[in-house]
Amino acid sequence: MFSFLNGWAQRWNWAKDGEPKPALDESQIREAALASAPVVWLLGKTGSGKSSVVEALTQADAATVGNGFAPCTQTAQVFDFPTERPVLRFLDTRGLGEAGYDPAQDMAVNKDRAHLVIATMRVSDMNQSELIQSLRAIRESHPEWPIIVLHTCLHELYAGVGADHPVPSIDFSDVDSPVPDAYAGLQRAVRHQQALFSGLKGVAPRFAAIDFTRPEDGYAPVQYGREYLHGAILDEAPTAMFNIARSFFADQEATGSAGVDREVNRLILYYAGAAASVGAIPLVGVVSIPGVSIAMLWHLARVHQVEWSNKDMASLIGMFGGAVAVREGSMLLLRQFTKLGPWLIPIAAAQDYAVAFALGKAACVYMRSRRSRAEVNAEEVKAAFMAGLKEAVRMSAAKGDSK
Repeated sequence: MFSFLNGWAQRWNWAKDGEPKPALDESQIREAALASAPVVWLLGKTGSGKSSVVEALTQADAATVGNGFAPCTQTAQVFDFPTERPVLRFLDTRGLGEAGYDPAQDMAVNKDRAHLVIATMRVSDMNQSELIQSLRAIRESHPEWPIIVLHTCLHELYAGVGADHPVPSIDFSDVDSPVPDAYAGLQRAVRHQQALFSGLKGVAPRFAAIDFTRPEDGYAPVQYGREYLHGAILDEAPTAMFNIARSFFADQEATGSAGVDREVNRLILYYAGAAASVGAIPLVGVVSIPGVSIAMLWHLARVHQVEWSNKDMASLIGMFGGAVAVREGSMLLLRQFTKLGPWLIPIAAAQDYAVAFALGKAACVYMRSRRSRAEVNAEEVKAAFMAGLKEAVRMSAAKGDSK
């Protein structure tokens, strides 16, 4: 791959202001990434906590989530995150439970677009007929689609004055395990809601109980049950979303991950997804994948506030060593021809994702040194690439082992 990047760098079209023009313009890359961005279909009645789930998964604030949804149909909307370079898409069917709502249009528009379905049920609301009907219709067409069911607003059924979240947290997916008296009513409600899914076509849904509140509500922690939500997603999500979710969750748990580090992580995920998308098209990847990678390096340089040129491109790629360059260049050509066999496309796309992900991680090491005006350590750059490659492969392997 790196020999291809070198060739593209030499043919780079530089603008008068010194900024490069990507071989694939940003709108083309965005379209490619949108085509590969995993889609989470949110189903649930108004007030069941769908927006809170999006906030928890993206770590975006309520205002960003509230203003970020754009109409998709008359009664559905889509939230791209991040808006300008999406790596995840959330589809929200809003009308469930509302008078006169007909889900047929939303079902027709969305049923072929989701990679994961998350259904939210306010635990105190026993009338879930519209939701169950919609999920049965989805599973008739896609019995293989994973469904995660979230019981929300748990505190509404806590018994006793001043009752707080149970500590340690209770895994309410085991509805028959004994619980303290303060949560017995909650357990009965969870048991009732889970029984509604009896006979659902396909694999049984994954259940998790959560309560995402505001600090002023007085419950701690404010994102109660988040670990169960994360675990459910990592267990149920398809590989493309699994890789992104792993990175998102690690980013949320890490200290000092705000600001530029978080933006960098999202950029790398975005371009890795774009590389996997365009790389899955037979013979096109030879041309398009280097264009996506070069555009990624340009954007990373802008985020790190360092100048970027052909010289930097050659310097960065040269640090990987001749053996790595030859091997990756050969792998890229081989992948383009093996993609003529449709059964190999998912493997090839995963490799494209891994290489772009690793290149982004290595570039960050290079650019941080450039920004601090320190000498760039070639061994550290190469090590970052190899570590990134192993991380991406390990994530995919972990997902394969979990199935």
